[in-house]
Amino acid sequence: MFPRDKNAAKQRALTLSSELNKYITSNEFNTGRFYYAENKDSSYDLKNDYPSGYSHGSIRFKYYDLNEGFTEEDMLEDLKKFLELFNELASKVTKTSYDSLVNSIDEIQEDSEIEEIRTAQKDKTLKEVEAPKGIIPKYKKGVSKTTKNDSEIEKSNKENKLTGKVGEKLALNYFNELIDNKIDEDKKEQFRNILNDNPGSQHGHGYDLVAFDPTNTDKAVEKFIEIKTSTSSSIEEPFFMSLNEMFAMKEYKQKYLILRIFNVSGKEPQFYFIDPYANYSEFKDVDDLIDKVFNVEAIQYKVFGEK
Repeated sequence: MFPRDKNAAKQRALTLSSELNKYITSNEFNTGRFYYAENKDSSYDLKNDYPSGYSHGSIRFKYYDLNEGFTEEDMLEDLKKFLELFNELASKVTKTSYDSLVNSIDEIQEDSEIEEIRTAQKDKTLKEVEAPKGIIPKYKKGVSKTTKNDSEIEKSNKENKLTGKVGEKLALNYFNELIDNKIDEDKKEQFRNILNDNPGSQHGHGYDLVAFDPTNTDKAVEKFIEIKTSTSSSIEEPFFMSLNEMFAMKEYKQKYLILRIFNVSGKEPQFYFIDPYANYSEFKDVDDLIDKVFNVEAIQYKVFGEK
């Protein structure tokens, strides 16, 4: 049920352990993964060929210090307590609910990771970099000539969640900082009136945030911002655009910007803007826009049925 990749499987086991631990009321024993080395050196476990995967699945455990001494009665008493914990867990988690938990563990793990990023980036600011250009994919345009596994789609879904929970907040902070630091006092209110402080309300319209042109601090020019967020530290990491977003890009002539945020889980998240109208006044249709502005690869289709 878990993937063949050992590290990925261990991370899922840790997440499953954490979720199951929530059903146990007692806090008498240690929780989560245990280590065989006293200093929690995982390399020690590997070097001595100890079953580290097994330790990742631990829910509750107790260390016994050989130097302090303990009796057989002590261990039997602890064993009784562990059996009580097991019975408590078994009474609360049915086979059906356990299977459901296992099947949704990837989503739980992803949500937990995103929440950690959101908390860590709460007070951080973005560093602007120049947008990369001329990045040519293996197949310049059209349909991919290679098989794509589900990880491509999963990556797209994760980036959508990152944008909603982390990217939009960072973007809003960025525009507010521009107002505070770059806009003349007598114009600040004009810029704040444009800036939408509830970006999530724009979902479904093909953009995430209503803001202003960040390159024009003299006049409040409305812009529709589509935010794309990634944990990747590579400036060349591709991102995903929906057809709905492409149509919005064409509809809002001269008013649409893409804000690409990357390295969002790092110490210094970075970003750049893409202005699809930087070199064009308009496009005939979406195909014309895509052909002139982007290097793309089609990896998914909407199928209505058989011909």
